[in-house]
Amino acid sequence: MADRNTNAWVEVGVTGAKSLTEGRWKMSADEQDFLLRSAEDQGETTILHFERAACRLEKQKTAHVLLDRNGLLDRYELEPIRMELTLPDGERAELAAVCSLDNIQKLSGWGLSILPVFDLLDKPDATESITCAQGNDLLPDGARLEVWRAQDELVLLKRDSGLYTPKRTVQFGRLAVRSIRSVRQMGEVKREAYQIPGTPGGIHLGKAVLIGALLAVALGFLGAIILSALGLIAGIAVGVIIGVCQASEEGTPACTEYREIDERKVIVDIDQPDGGAASILFQKEAWEPLNRLLAPAELQGGAYRRQPGAGEGLVDELERLSALYEDGQLTVGEFEQAKSKLLAQL
Repeated sequence: MADRNTNAWVEVGVTGAKSLTEGRWKMSADEQDFLLRSAEDQGETTILHFERAACRLEKQKTAHVLLDRNGLLDRYELEPIRMELTLPDGERAELAAVCSLDNIQKLSGWGLSILPVFDLLDKPDATESITCAQGNDLLPDGARLEVWRAQDELVLLKRDSGLYTPKRTVQFGRLAVRSIRSVRQMGEVKREAYQIPGTPGGIHLGKAVLIGALLAVALGFLGAIILSALGLIAGIAVGVIIGVCQASEEGTPACTEYREIDERKVIVDIDQPDGGAASILFQKEAWEPLNRLLAPAELQGGAYRRQPGAGEGLVDELERLSALYEDGQLTVGEFEQAKSKLLAQL
């Protein structure tokens, strides 16, 4: 029997199979068979075995349901993963499973060609992650976005989640590289001083009593054996004095320490889809991912200035890059990289 961790709950809808009736079934697979077990709330439990080699499991196309639009992002409802199971005798049944990462992994392990699960989510394996600090009505404040490049666009993906469980929605948008006016850093790392108060010195009473009592007993007993009553008194006195000395603690002076407060942000200036300019603020960690996604000239708005109709030719663009390099806005490496890309267009 298949491991219970490989089970996936499926809803059987329209079915032409006599044995596989409509309702909720627990589906699993091993090397030889598909196993379907009816839900306990559907009366008597039914267990069906179908030879995998004689079956065909295919994913059906999923409809996209646009819920609303918020700035650069469109919010879609994540539809269930819809499949068609063809049984050995040719009978067919429509199945649906919740669109979750867990189910995607299980179904993929059974040989189902799962991609695209949702056409918009057919993304590359490696994506960048950036966090929006202030979206200015174009992106949600505080949103963590998956970003990747698709030709001349940056693709933005935000998975919605509720307080305890994921929501069945996803937000998706595209930002044309040519709409980016500039990508820049703002703010600085500040050094802030703060005081650590000192501690007063003195005698730790509990420690003094414990050490003094133990030494007084030991030395007093030894003194009583050697010098009788006078030795007892002397031993106790010495034990108390040593205990007090051992329990004395020196105070520590007040001191000043420093901590760094990083107030840097990344600003992306863009042309809004409906006209006009706008700025989006990202957390400082977005600087490196954006540098990997955009060429040096694009970070400086090179693609924006090369929009159709701008009238700039290849020579003009080389002159502009040279001017940026001479002004110190581009390093030698950035200038050479951008120049190589332009010359490759010849």
